[in-house]
Amino acid sequence: MKKTLHSLQAKLLLVFGLCFIVTTFSGAQPAAPKSQNYQLINGQWFDGKSFRKQEFYAVAGKFTKKKPAKIDEVLDLKNGFVIPPFADAHTHKLNSTPELAKDEASYLAEGTMYVMTLTNGANNSARNRLVLNKPDRIDVLYANGGITCTGQHPAFSFERDASGIAEWWLPENTKIIQANHKEENNSYWFFDTIEDVDKKWNDYMSSHPDIVKIYLMDVKNKSKSKESLSEEVAKYVIQKAHATGLRVAAHIETFDDLKLGVKIGVDVFAHMPHYNYFYNRTELAQPIFSAEELKIIRQRKIVLIPTLSLTEDYAIVRDASNNYQGKFDPVGFNEVLSFQKKTLTTLSQAGFTFAIGSDRDSVGVEMNYWVKNKVFDAAFTLRTATVTTPQIMYPRRKIGALQEGYETSFLVLSGNPLESFENTKTIKLRIKQGVLLNRSN
Repeated sequence: MKKTLHSLQAKLLLVFGLCFIVTTFSGAQPAAPKSQNYQLINGQWFDGKSFRKQEFYAVAGKFTKKKPAKIDEVLDLKNGFVIPPFADAHTHKLNSTPELAKDEASYLAEGTMYVMTLTNGANNSARNRLVLNKPDRIDVLYANGGITCTGQHPAFSFERDASGIAEWWLPENTKIIQANHKEENNSYWFFDTIEDVDKKWNDYMSSHPDIVKIYLMDVKNKSKSKESLSEEVAKYVIQKAHATGLRVAAHIETFDDLKLGVKIGVDVFAHMPHYNYFYNRTELAQPIFSAEELKIIRQRKIVLIPTLSLTEDYAIVRDASNNYQGKFDPVGFNEVLSFQKKTLTTLSQAGFTFAIGSDRDSVGVEMNYWVKNKVFDAAFTLRTATVTTPQIMYPRRKIGALQEGYETSFLVLSGNPLESFENTKTIKLRIKQGVLLNRSN
């Protein structure tokens, strides 16, 4: 299976790489493939809870039960298991233009067709949008620069990448990177005061973000030392974003950040509180929500993306220079896993809606973490990745369901993922908006 997956990824990389080069550097816009009218037979279709045999037609890129006057092809799904495509609501991939073809091929190989890039270079998204968001390409939402305060995350991360310095952790190199401002007002914005927001807002909005990303970095303890956006500035940014019809996603560190975000109007939390708990292994009391907070969470259907699989990365022992030592800390990992399960129970009972995203290279990694560690069962994980998350990302589109009038975008698996979640990797057919992306025997 791994060999087949790598072969498919290589083929997709070649196709999308050539297409990207032609489009971007020649200025040519290749004609988008037309959707076909398909009769879809012998499939077992996911209804959000289980699979049942059905028959559909794909007409003009939409599902229908009504037989069209013309059928271009009958697709025999050979008793395969049909699911909507996967979605990744928190990544930083599909940012670098030179890496775009490789990133897109990786997502398509795992069956992901909807992606939200939460903090990226605005100049990159302007180029990438020329070729993405089409029936035969991945659909991507871009945040276009994280809003933070001077010198704080994610500034160093983007300047580190832009510097080309390999040994970035060395003190002398760290100083060089910290002094750089190549990516300021592109991959990140410093909003220290209300005046900063008013002065820079129009420039920020000129990049046409699909969603606004702010960074709340332990606001209660660090806003006075100017290591985090202040409550005042964060609230003002949210008000301005909402006035333009944009949602706001927030990076958070603590339970206090979560409660503050609820109070000031955050729509999506890009991490669960204390997602980096490995570095602060002290007993943390679970948050207690007031009646008013519970009302807000439920009425506004506030979304939380847990990014649980980051724990596997944190659990690898490091040396004093932050270099991996290749040793996994099982005791620490199990401690954090227990904390995650306890916290997610608390947040679920409060009424948060969970979406999936990994903040890593693959949403498949996150899905597998949920199931193999028994954080959530296979049915909930599959539903979150294929139904809940894409519908949260694109609330005005009919996606994430295999039913009349919805976009004809789906995957066909060889095996039942509810019986073995590994079957999510057995993709034998990919169709997006009625366009056949690939098929295998």
